[in-house]
Order: sequence, then C-alpha cells, then structure tokens
Amino acid sequence: MKTNRLFFAILLIIFIYTACKDNKQNENETKELEYKIEKFNKLAIKDDTTGRNAKIDLEYPVFTSGDSLLVKRLNRMVQSMMFASIYESENFTNLDDFANNFIKTYLAFRKENETAVASWEITRKIEVSYPSAKYLTLRYEEYSFSGGAHGSNTIFYNLVNRKNRRVLAPEDVVKPENIEKLTYLVYKYFLVARNLPANTDLAAEGFWFTDNKFTITDNFGYVDGFYIFYYNPYEVAPYAWGPTEVKIPEAEIEPLLKNEPTIVNKK
Repeated sequence: MKTNRLFFAILLIIFIYTACKDNKQNENETKELEYKIEKFNKLAIKDDTTGRNAKIDLEYPVFTSGDSLLVKRLNRMVQSMMFASIYESENFTNLDDFANNFIKTYLAFRKENETAVASWEITRKIEVSYPSAKYLTLRYEEYSFSGGAHGSNTIFYNLVNRKNRRVLAPEDVVKPENIEKLTYLVYKYFLVARNLPANTDLAAEGFWFTDNKFTITDNFGYVDGFYIFYYNPYEVAPYAWGPTEVKIPEAEIEPLLKNEPTIVNKK
C-alpha cells in the first residue's frame, strides 16, 4: 500500500511539474512579439567637400520582448545580415568593426586612385511583416557600391515559423502533393511580372533556368496580402533586366497550404 501511495505521489509531482513547465512554455510562445527600430549611419569623411566619400546607412529591428528563444534567434538573424561583409572572406561581430573596415578599404582605394570620383555606399534595411500568429517575415534590402560599373541591389525574404523558430522554405508550408501546383502558380505569375504571354519558353527569352525547367526560389515571404517569390539580378537573368518580383494573392496559395491558420494581416 505504501509503495502504491509513493508511486502515485511521484506521478502527481511529475504531472504538476510538467503542467507548469508546459504552461510556462505556452505563455512564452504566445507572448506578444515586440521590437524597436534602430538606425546606424557613418561617413568616412565628415566635412568632405570633394563629393567623394563613403557612407553607411543601416536600419533594422531589435526584438525586445516575446518568446525569449525566438527573440534571441531573430536578433541573431538580424545581426548576421547587418554585420555581413560585402567581401566574402571577412566576418564581423559588431557594426563598428563592419563600418570601420568598409571605410578603411575605401580610404585606401581613394589614396591609390586619386582620379576616381565615385563615392562608395552601403545601405541596408530590414522590415518586419506579421502575416499570422504563427509566421513573420523579415524583408532585407541592400544597395552597395564599392567601385566598378554599377552598384548592387538585392532583396531577401525570410519567412519564420514563430513556434519552432525555423526559417521556412516553400516545401515547408505547402502540402507535398501540391508542390507541382505551386511551381506552376509561381511560373504563371513570373510571366505576369515579366509581361510575357502564357506558356512562354523562358530559355528562348534568355532566362537562365537549368535545363529550361522553371524552379521556385527559396527567397520568399508574405507581405500585405501577397506571397512574394523574389529573383535577384543575375539569379535567372542578366543584370540589365533587373529583378523579378513574383506576387501571388494569398487566396490563390491558401488551398495548397498545409493545415495552418489563415493568414490575417496583423500590422
């Protein structure tokens, strides 16, 4: 009898502990996610009168409250985008080091190329969109120029699952049996974005899809009622053609999705 009482007492303690832990976790996950916008600006030469300079303009969110693990994860993502060097061999852990390195490189270039008149620039901005209680989108845009024929403009989307804190690919949100339907839907709206007629042979038009087979980019998110699939310059077409922004109304994609809450604009 004593053994049974001890056994049930242990079960009761485990149940209470687990329930408390689950409740705490659920409260943490559903806590309102909040952020503030930070700006960082720096010039190579403050009082320059030659019109030749280097400048850095950054604007990004700092998440301040909500699911603590999600907040930490999002802030790390933001930092990795803000600190990323335009030169592949370098990595930075703070904005000052990133900015000072860019400026140092520019000043060295300016000293060696006294006749060069172009200024250097890096502009980066991250915006947050809340499609639902389960997802959020980080939209990253960058323009950079550090010499050469032209600058570089890129946009990247990250659709994040707020519960498991993962960055999602299209196959993560669409039912497996609907991947082909999604591919055709993105292809259809790709043609719309490029003002091309239905069933256009993209290779014949000069696009760079492997084996002339249209593929969906992982660069996608949700903003203001549309799922966006974004192809940057050089990704599937020459730079001069610019990017291709494929915007699909949510109503057309929703039937293909896994069983998730309906998208509702929150912000």
